[in-house]
Amino acid sequence: MHRDDRPGATGLEDAPHVEGAAIEDAPLPAGVAIEDAPLSAGAAIEDAPALQSVADETISRAVEFLTGNLYDPGLASSAIARHVGLDPWQFCRRFRAVTGMTCSEFITGRRMAEARRLLKMEDLLIKEIAYRLGFGDPNYFSRRFKRVVGISPTAYRRLSPGRR
Repeated sequence: MHRDDRPGATGLEDAPHVEGAAIEDAPLPAGVAIEDAPLSAGAAIEDAPALQSVADETISRAVEFLTGNLYDPGLASSAIARHVGLDPWQFCRRFRAVTGMTCSEFITGRRMAEARRLLKMEDLLIKEIAYRLGFGDPNYFSRRFKRVVGISPTAYRRLSPGRR
């Protein structure tokens, strides 16, 4: 039997993992100044070497759509899957095979990177940032931010250079 003819084979089993595709922000290591911390722990998928397979092109289109709709509270893997013309289950499998993370992890990472930027650069209230980034509950946003970044949004803002 040819490899691609196997039942359940997607053709992505041998897809290369895109190095540096992790998007979620890591907690700040001890001794690292807030201004030295990167906006993300790894490079964005667009920064990776040119993606070659059809699956990679599909995921690149998905990432473009996700980036353009980052502020949409209804942004979910099912909406992204519809945009690229895939079944949600198939899309999630492809996304994880190409990026090494779930779509939800990717969305959260992108939103937290944007939250870090807004906390440093804007005089918005934390709840305004939460709503802007598609979080319906500012407390949930603060909990997610602390889990991803390692400190609360208030503490992050206070530690940012040139801030209060």
